[in-house]
Amino acid sequence: MSWLENYDIEVYQRIVEGDRKSRERLNGHGNAIAQVYNHIILPLANQRDKYTQIRWGKEDFRKRFGRDPEGMWLAETAVDYATLEALIDEKISFIILAPTQAERCRPFPSENDDPESEQLEWQEVGGGQIDPTRPYRCFIPDGRYIDIFFYDGPISGDMGFDDVLQSSDFLAGRIGQAVKGDRRQSQLISVATDGETFGHHKKGTEKCIAYACATEFAKRGWTVTNFAHYLSINPPTWEVVLKPVTAWSCSHGVDRWQDDCGCGGGGEWHQKWRRPLRDSLNWLRDELTKVYEDTGRKFFNDPWLARDEYIQVILDRSRDRRSLCPLGNRVDEFLIRHQNHPLSASEKIDALRLLEMQRHALLMFTSCGWFLKNYLVPKAYKSSAMPIAL
Repeated sequence: MSWLENYDIEVYQRIVEGDRKSRERLNGHGNAIAQVYNHIILPLANQRDKYTQIRWGKEDFRKRFGRDPEGMWLAETAVDYATLEALIDEKISFIILAPTQAERCRPFPSENDDPESEQLEWQEVGGGQIDPTRPYRCFIPDGRYIDIFFYDGPISGDMGFDDVLQSSDFLAGRIGQAVKGDRRQSQLISVATDGETFGHHKKGTEKCIAYACATEFAKRGWTVTNFAHYLSINPPTWEVVLKPVTAWSCSHGVDRWQDDCGCGGGGEWHQKWRRPLRDSLNWLRDELTKVYEDTGRKFFNDPWLARDEYIQVILDRSRDRRSLCPLGNRVDEFLIRHQNHPLSASEKIDALRLLEMQRHALLMFTSCGWFLKNYLVPKAYKSSAMPIAL
C-alpha cells in the first residue's frame, strides 16, 4: 500500500474507495483487512516483536481506511497459540488459515445436548479434512477466543497452479463443486492465493475475478460478501483446535524460515544456511535490544511504547513548509510526547537513530528472503483472500 500511495495514487485511492463502498453495502463491514506490518513469521518472533508487528499493522490500516481492522492476515498464515493470544489482546476478531492447520473440531453443545453424546466428540481433521464452509471459534487457555476462517484448499491451489482462472464461468463452476448439499441456511466458499497470481503470474486473471464477482456469481444466486460481514450474521457454531505451530507453505511447521527443511529447494539447492542465519539475526536482535533499552532510557519515558508508536512517524514524515523544525512536524510532535526531558538537537538525532535501528531490526525478519532462492532482500509481498457467501 505504501508503494501504491507513492507511485500509483489512482489505484491506491480506488482500493480505499472500494473498502468504503463495501462498508456502505455490508452494514459497516469493509472488505479490507489488516496484515502483519512487514510480513514476519510471528511464531518465530519474540513476544515484544509480535505485539509491535500487530500494532504497526493496525495503525497502518487505520491511516489508510479510517477505521479499526476487524481481521488480520498473518504472513504465510503462520500461527501458534502465543500469536493467537497477542491477536486477541489487540482486539483482532478473526484470521484466515489453511485447512491443513486445523487439528480437530466439534460443534458447540446446545442446552439440550447430552455432554456424553458422540455428536459432541472431537473430529480429527489434521490431514486438511476440516469443512471450510463455516467459521470456527478457537479458544486459548484463559477462555478467550478468536474466530477463524479456513479457505478452500483445493480451489485455492487450482487458482495458483491450474487453469481454473481461464474464465469466470469455469471459476464459478469449480466453486460450485465445493457447495455442501446439506441444506444449511448459508455457507461460505473462500479462497486464498498469492496476490501476484493476478496479472503477474497469470495475465488477465484479475479481469476474470472482477467479472465473476460483479456478474457471474449473481447469475447463480450467490452473494459476494466479506469475512467480517459473514461473521456478523453467521457467528461460529463449531470450535477448533489448531496444530501447535503451522504455516500455509511449509509442511514442517515454520522450519522454512529457520532450518534446512527441504521447502523451497530442489536440484543442487539446499537451505543449510537458514539455521546459522536465523541464529545470527536472533543474536543481533537481542544485542540491539540491549543497546536500545540502555540508551533509550536517556531519551524516552518508555522506550518500548515509543517504538510501538513510532509507526506514526514512519507513516508520515511530512512537515509544514512554514515550520522551522528541521525534523518535520510529526517527528517533533512524536519526540515531545515521548521524551523524558527537553531534547537537544543532537539528542533528537540520536533518539531517532535508535528508533530506526529498531525498525530495521524488524525488517530483517521479513519472511520472503528465506525462500526466494537468489537473494535475501525483503520485498513487498501481498496475499489475497476472497469469500463468496452461498
